[in-house]
Amino acid sequence: ITSKAIKAAPRNFNNIIKKNPFSIVLFTNSHCLPCRQIQNIMDTLSVKYRDAVNMVYVDAAESVNIVAKYGVSVTPTILVFKRDRSEERRVGKECRSRWS
Repeated sequence: ITSKAIKAAPRNFNNIIKKNPFSIVLFTNSHCLPCRQIQNIMDTLSVKYRDAVNMVYVDAAESVNIVAKYGVSVTPTILVFKRDRSEERRVGKECRSRWS
């Protein structure tokens, strides 16, 4: 599977989440095993739903301003955006149960 998910950086995050009506954003870090498991699921979904939903990864350590703006304190955290507004949040174990 060739992932269609996008790794966002602070400089392009806002443009990415405005690209489609819906974006699913995973806040992750390199030491988070559950994050990697969810990323695998998101990679699969990014291919299946590529025309309907942006699947986006944000490295929490590299994007502290985005993390602060959205109040992310734990990885994994998933935010669902409609246009550029955060509409839903899943944190920690909630992420895994929701996606698996």
